[in-house]
Amino acid sequence: MKSLYPRLGILAMTIMLATVGTSAPSADESDHNEDMPSQRQLLAAALDAYNAFIKDLRVGHSDDPEHGYQWSRRILEIEQKIANNQDGRITAAQDHLMRMQTLAVIIRAGVKTGKLHQEASASVEFYLLEAKTFLARRTE
Repeated sequence: MKSLYPRLGILAMTIMLATVGTSAPSADESDHNEDMPSQRQLLAAALDAYNAFIKDLRVGHSDDPEHGYQWSRRILEIEQKIANNQDGRITAAQDHLMRMQTLAVIIRAGVKTGKLHQEASASVEFYLLEAKTFLARRTE
């Protein structure tokens, strides 16, 4: 009786060769070419913009929380793309919630001192609820 092992080895090798290069690229690889920035470069730029906005907001150079919200959402979306597992996506949602909590603290203080309008406070309350909902959906 002949052994099946040589045939299985050939079959396994054929399957392996047929699938080389067909795996899905990571989020960072799939959109990377010489002219396009990587997801990590986009993330770094978005984080820089968010942090600059927070600094400006603290010193009174900005009064619209929407800008911070939009930058945080961009960061969240990029981190979701980069994350390679559920824990990474949950961490991204938690980080977004923390950014919205930071934004809320700054905005509430500005409203309390009269430097910002009440509408700004109402906006951040929505942002907080949305971030909490997003996180809750990720952890279900």
